[in-house]
Amino acid sequence: MASGNAWRVLGTGEGDGVILACDYATAARPEAQFSHFVTHLTPARTVWETAMPKPGTESGWRAEDYLDWWTAPLRASGVRVDAVLGFCAGSVFAAGVAREVARQQSQPVPLVVLEPELPGALALYDHYHRAVELFAPVLDRSAVDGMQEAGQELLARDGDLQVFGPALAGLYERVADDAMAKIGLNAGRRAELIAVFTSFINWVVAAGPIDPAPEWAGAVCVSAKGDIDPSIALGRLITVDVDHDRMLADPGVVRTVVDALDQGVRP
Repeated sequence: MASGNAWRVLGTGEGDGVILACDYATAARPEAQFSHFVTHLTPARTVWETAMPKPGTESGWRAEDYLDWWTAPLRASGVRVDAVLGFCAGSVFAAGVAREVARQQSQPVPLVVLEPELPGALALYDHYHRAVELFAPVLDRSAVDGMQEAGQELLARDGDLQVFGPALAGLYERVADDAMAKIGLNAGRRAELIAVFTSFINWVVAAGPIDPAPEWAGAVCVSAKGDIDPSIALGRLITVDVDHDRMLADPGVVRTVVDALDQGVRP
């Protein structure tokens, strides 16, 4: 089975089917990722994770562009999708992928979402806040505070994700470029690192218009301590006593997901 550029192969098991995992994976983030998740799968299963286009090339992409990027290769290869997983905001894209896979396979596909989160401006600002905090060891505290205050001002000015996201990307490009120049990074390296974060912002903004409700209503949700927005309707909620950042690396969580898939997610 060929995954193409749109999917990253995380694990290989027996059989022809694959499990798709939707997330924005990057070495810079603190949370565990699906690459940790697959190490606890017993028996091993074939897992493909959403891969992103080269940072910078996706500028301006909308939800349908990302979904086509991922699902067109599935359609072309004819691979059988056995389940779709999503983590955090990736759970929104997981709903969109599951919807298209169900159309391609003419039947619903099991969906499990872990810590599902609807994209929002406040959550996106939190990612920005943490990203610029990484400069704290090499810049004056006042400089880092200024970056964070500038982001807060943007958020206060307009909390619409579709407005705030692009504005935040522009702000990050400016402040991060200046900060990286001060610590001696050359222009090429600065542009490369900045593009990774602005690519993440674009991914979150693109997820905003997707309505995951129809798919989430039939999904299993695995949540750390059950801390889920009560407005989100889910098929079945399973609460685990695991920190959010370690969810995808916890063997018990992996067993919970596998059990849900083996028992059948949908009624």
